[in-house]
Amino acid sequence: MPAFPEWTTSSVIALAALIVASFSLFVSWLNYHRLSLSDRVTAWIDLKRHGTSEYYLATLSMKNPSNIAIKLTKLAIDIPDFRVANIDATSIQDEYGNIVLPSKITLESPVTGLFLPEPIVISTGETKTFKFLIFQPAHNRQRSTGIRVMYWTMEPKQKWRILPLRVTTRPNY
Repeated sequence: MPAFPEWTTSSVIALAALIVASFSLFVSWLNYHRLSLSDRVTAWIDLKRHGTSEYYLATLSMKNPSNIAIKLTKLAIDIPDFRVANIDATSIQDEYGNIVLPSKITLESPVTGLFLPEPIVISTGETKTFKFLIFQPAHNRQRSTGIRVMYWTMEPKQKWRILPLRVTTRPNY
């Protein structure tokens, strides 16, 4: 019975070593990717239609699992029809002294970019919420819009970050 040539055995061993090294590199990359995802700032928006008006009451929740505090400063929404408004500009005081939204909201100028009156600082491991209004005219039939949450990192050399979100305003019937 003929024996395998010696170069074939060493080639197979070298190929097996290359496969093991490649698999080890892939596993290391997966662990690095998983670790970097666990430190990312995340956000989500809950919508509730306000009465029969063209406004939605939106609650932005931001979670900061990173080891650096952040400062939320601005919200922006897709154009041409969508607008955002500060909820404090429309709130009124009811007969019991509570701050509530009126049944009919009227704003002179909702905007595409909303600077927060006071920046919200979100510390490490903390989750905070911010309420605002989204305006979608009745003639607009878009089902969703994009909202960009803009914040600064609170490290010695601050960095500007933008977190894009997608919000569904109309059902998919």
